[in-house]
Parts: sequence; structure tokens; C-alpha cells
Amino acid sequence: MTYIYPLDKITNSAYCGGKANSLSVLINNGLPVPAGYVISSEAFDNLGNIISEAKNELSELIKILPDKFSYAIRSSAI
Repeated sequence: MTYIYPLDKITNSAYCGGKANSLSVLINNGLPVPAGYVISSEAFDNLGNIISEAKNELSELIKILPDKFSYAIRSSAI
């Protein structure tokens, strides 16, 4: 199962939220939105803790990000 999605690949706000879905729509309509990822709600248990499979997926994604850029992390309430 996938828990982390590139913003331009989001098709359903039910698992990624309205803001990520809106950003995806903007990207797919050619508007300038910085590249990014979203961690789906399915990546968390009922207490809001990230599950091990999602944590592993996040660790693998971080490994492939180039070091030459700065990155920002935005958190939303769960």
C-alpha cells in the first residue's frame, strides 16, 4: 500500500485532504505550485501515530531527495 503521494498524483481528497487535493488540481491545470508530497490519513493509527509501513516509505523517500535543495515541512492537524 502507498501512504505518500506526489501532489500532482492526488485524485481523492478522502485520503489526502482538501488542501492537497486543491494543490493537485492547480498543478494539473498548469499553475505554478512547488513540487511536494502528502502523507495520507491511512498512514496513521487511531492515536495519530505513523504506522511502521508509512514510516519506512517516508525514510526511503527522504533518501532519494537531492541534498542541493532546501525543504519545507508543513503539518496539519490530524
